[in-house]
Amino acid sequence: MTRTRWTDDELTDKLNNLIPEYLEIKNLKSGKRIRRAAFFEKLLKDLEKERDYPTPTPEQLEEAKLKAKENMDSIRTKKRKKVQGKDQASATASANVATPTANTATSTANAETSTSTAEPASLISDEEAAKIVRQNMRDKFHDRLSQWFTNHTRPGSKIPLTVGTVGKKDAGATSISTNVAAIAEHDSTRTLLKLGPQRMKHMWQAYWSMERTKLQPVIQEEWDTLMCGYGAKSQTRL
Repeated sequence: MTRTRWTDDELTDKLNNLIPEYLEIKNLKSGKRIRRAAFFEKLLKDLEKERDYPTPTPEQLEEAKLKAKENMDSIRTKKRKKVQGKDQASATASANVATPTANTATSTANAETSTSTAEPASLISDEEAAKIVRQNMRDKFHDRLSQWFTNHTRPGSKIPLTVGTVGKKDAGATSISTNVAAIAEHDSTRTLLKLGPQRMKHMWQAYWSMERTKLQPVIQEEWDTLMCGYGAKSQTRL
């Protein structure tokens, strides 16, 4: 089943024309991670000037608020436990030399500390929630772009014929050939033909490829005979 393409024609052309630059970064021996991060950051900023992220829905805003509250509650709980642990250790150490009155005072102080630390966290504003949702959208878009370039620069993958034609109404073989040569310079396995490593066929597959014309009628006849024995006519054709 063919996957639905998530890029439109304009975006596809733009990404195709960046393949030579991406391959150059991909084949760097040092500084690859920094250059790659800068490449995608610049690409995202350029696309954000031309395209807008979808407006956050009320459900997305509410989900962002609840998640932020959970994070804040988790941080407060950890801090409270840390404070309680220190207070208990201090109380245990002073119990050997302090009077019962001092222990009572320490317990009261612990209770006050726990109460003040355990204040409930309030929900964030709609504006803050929208920023969180937008950042999540940006991160997902970044991941999709990264996956796109990974899929389209694998060894043996085909060069799109649109490479080098964006913004050129009369772009001919020269511009395409130039880009093909540029890509081949960085990755010799990327050509108009799929010349990358191929999986070796099994012996029966190789034999079938060579003798299919002779074998197909015989096998089909035997298959039809077998299916007729089950009281059904075969609908399968080799």
